[in-house]
Amino acid sequence: MEEVDGVCRIVLNGKLDAKGAEAIELHFTAAVANRSRVAVDLTAVDYIASIGIRILVLAGKTVARRSGKLVMFGASEPVAKVLTASGLTEIVPLLDSRDAAVAALA
Repeated sequence: MEEVDGVCRIVLNGKLDAKGAEAIELHFTAAVANRSRVAVDLTAVDYIASIGIRILVLAGKTVARRSGKLVMFGASEPVAKVLTASGLTEIVPLLDSRDAAVAALA
């Protein structure tokens, strides 16, 4: 996690299946808890299951409750297809690059 110019960038990696989601859930939830501009870097995520999607949905809602915004970026084509099919991209925008994510949070 890094914070630059008020934007918190959280890097996720590996598989966001039951085991992977369990490993990140508490830390990820705590990281977004008090922030209003969050960019989630999915570049290194190679698989996402429903439990991983759930974590992102809850994080997006948490940030939105404080009138903030959470965006995702850098998803591989297979991960992007799952995120889109699940409807998550209707709640949390999925952008192509870090620059696009930062611009969306400006």
